[in-house]
Amino acid sequence: MREQFLTSLFWIPPLLVLFLFEFFLGHRHDYSGHYLAGYGATFSAAMFGLRVTLGTPFQRLIPFLLVPFCLLCILGGVFTEATIFRLAKFDEVDFFNQSLGAVLAVLVIQIFINIGSQAFSARVTTLRWCDGGMILGIIFLGIGGILAFA
Repeated sequence: MREQFLTSLFWIPPLLVLFLFEFFLGHRHDYSGHYLAGYGATFSAAMFGLRVTLGTPFQRLIPFLLVPFCLLCILGGVFTEATIFRLAKFDEVDFFNQSLGAVLAVLVIQIFINIGSQAFSARVTTLRWCDGGMILGIIFLGIGGILAFA
């Protein structure tokens, strides 16, 4: 039962918010795209960080590093919005949507850590979850990129 919840935890919250974006702001797909790209980039980076730190002495610091990590990802969104994707000017709405995605991704990671903390002793299973999360995050990042420029 816990594995089914963890599986749905990775993809249902971002798609639910994506549905709300499309339902209420369907004429602006770039809002949805920036949100999903922010979620995907943060989620895949967090899963990579979890994969690297599991089984090391830094594992016990993971819950304390989530908020600074989220702020670092938001800062990465500022950098990309101001440099790489600067077509006309810095767009505050796009930045907000990216940040919203980053915050939701960190919330999902926090729930994953709290529920999966018993399973962290089973290192192989947890590494599979992290690998799957990285792949899913990259898929969300790609879909978000497509929507942002649609």
